[in-house]
Amino acid sequence: MASKITQQQIQDIVAKYDPRKITIGVLGGHSALDVCQGVKKFGFKTLVIAQKGREKTYTDYYRVRSFWDVTKKEKSASELRKESEEGCCGGKMAGTDACACSSEGAKKACGTGKSNCGEGACGCEGTQDKCCKDEASGEAMDEFEEVEEEGVPSAGDDRCCGGGGCGSSQEKSGCGDGNSASADNGFSVGCVDDVIVVDKFSDITKPALQERLRKMNVIFIHNRYFWVYCDFEKIESEFLVPIYGNRGAVKLEERDQPKNQYWLLEKAGIRTPKIFKSYKDIDRLAIVKVNEAVRGYERAFFLAATPEQCLETAKKMVKDGKITMEAFEKATIEEYVLGAQVNLNFFYSPLVNRVELMGTDTRRQTNLDGFLRLPADQQLEVLKHQQPSMIETGHYAVTMKESLIEKAYAIGEKFVEVMAREVAPGMIGPFALQGAVVAEDGREEFVIFDVSMRIPGSPGTKFTPYSGYLFGDSLSYGERIGIELRSAINTDMLDSLLS
Repeated sequence: MASKITQQQIQDIVAKYDPRKITIGVLGGHSALDVCQGVKKFGFKTLVIAQKGREKTYTDYYRVRSFWDVTKKEKSASELRKESEEGCCGGKMAGTDACACSSEGAKKACGTGKSNCGEGACGCEGTQDKCCKDEASGEAMDEFEEVEEEGVPSAGDDRCCGGGGCGSSQEKSGCGDGNSASADNGFSVGCVDDVIVVDKFSDITKPALQERLRKMNVIFIHNRYFWVYCDFEKIESEFLVPIYGNRGAVKLEERDQPKNQYWLLEKAGIRTPKIFKSYKDIDRLAIVKVNEAVRGYERAFFLAATPEQCLETAKKMVKDGKITMEAFEKATIEEYVLGAQVNLNFFYSPLVNRVELMGTDTRRQTNLDGFLRLPADQQLEVLKHQQPSMIETGHYAVTMKESLIEKAYAIGEKFVEVMAREVAPGMIGPFALQGAVVAEDGREEFVIFDVSMRIPGSPGTKFTPYSGYLFGDSLSYGERIGIELRSAINTDMLDSLLS
């Protein structure tokens, strides 16, 4: 087994970074847009590593661009409108003196750094010799060039468009608003400055791509995608790019790891459901969590009240191709908690040694949500043909009564304390304790059955009041991360947040 990357190695890398030009990187999915939108408010450039075939969210829909710049789909409509107007680069467009540089003629002239529309600067939709091209980056950078041809050049490359950052003004790195004003269009839209498209998410560990990330002064925000699609061992021993958060903690979400989340919750004194070592031990309503056959990184769920019912359901799911018997034998089986489900989304700041409740939400699951909308008699009819499934499709914001806040903070603080003792360097930034509120003997109590040791995939967190009680306005996770990183840079404490 290769040796793990040390804190000293990360510190040496960060020491070579230009703190004025930090780029925040994230894999394209889960919470990428939450991160990008939030950190841009605090002057950071943003980079998404997207997988081929799943990149348009970042290359088209939410890329940083002029308000007047449009996607390919929109261009087809706008070009029809322009057919009756004087052409762009003919000197005028739709009654204005400015040219949007969207025509082929303008693109050809972009190589000079100027449009052929007079004095306006090139919109970077076609740059000479692909001005952001990096010959040394190999296959990964070939994918990067494809994105540039789509109209998303590297905002971090000073060679692009005369050092203007291709529509993402370099001055943004020191301002507080990612959508800053520009002379030709008033303001920009979008939150993703740069996109690198790779064949597979796991390509992020390729040496050439890592070198590119370090040149861009990238600090990576790890989300669930980062650990689902990449190899734990490679991230811990080969990915020489600073990660915001605890590099070694996320794998402990997996139930087959030593000192996993159940072990940590027990050490922290946080109540959890009863765990059954075997389906044969089931003596009450239980939920069975087993890895899916097709998407091995996701879990299938089913309920059973007896060992016989559990085995019968498992065999049917194996027959239907939903799970494998091998996966069932490794399943987590726990008491089903009857209570109001809630995810407690926290943030721990090592800078000020403070646990913060960012917000609360719960899950939307298919087809369970649709099943529960049916009247009871129709549910019984549906059960003759189809069983409910619990595939997560999103979250929605919920609140809890104020008397529960202190109890929520108490278990959040307990978890941070046990992480500090057991998993160096301890908790850093976002985490979540997911469970339910049960009412027993006249009192309410949290029972936790899942832990996220990184940013939860719930942009709706912002739309609950709890961070607003502390900061005045409710914050997204991206905004809170932006505050933390900017504060650390300004106080020379960045090393304490990275691993």
